[in-house]
Amino acid sequence: MEFKEIGKRLMRLMKLRRDMLWKLTGDDSIHFGQLPILEYIKEHDGCIQSEIAIGRGVTPPTIAASCKRLEQAGLISRCADENDRRINRLYATERGRLLSQKCREAFDETDFRCFSPLTEEEMNMLAELLDKIICGIEVDR
Repeated sequence: MEFKEIGKRLMRLMKLRRDMLWKLTGDDSIHFGQLPILEYIKEHDGCIQSEIAIGRGVTPPTIAASCKRLEQAGLISRCADENDRRINRLYATERGRLLSQKCREAFDETDFRCFSPLTEEEMNMLAELLDKIICGIEVDR
């Protein structure tokens, strides 16, 4: 089988997974990659953007853009640090907490539906293969 065919299958899987998630959540105020950022803020209330970038392994400009969108959607709020007004602390709003939980449940259900047909041995094999692929890509970064 050609690399191209495997790549097409991976893309199809990701599209199906993304579509299923949107169908389950029914909310378009959060983009696919923003859930991990919202979850990080929810779990680390009062964090700052640079902490999220380090914790998620994402560039600071990516975090800044995502936080701006999350704030505009009413999912997070910013509050100036009382000791250093140059620092903005981030907090998940009640709406953000509820949507985060709803999305997490949708992700979990989606992953269950995607991977439940596999045996434990197949799951371990798939994880090992994906790790190899990821390592191959990370070496080139």
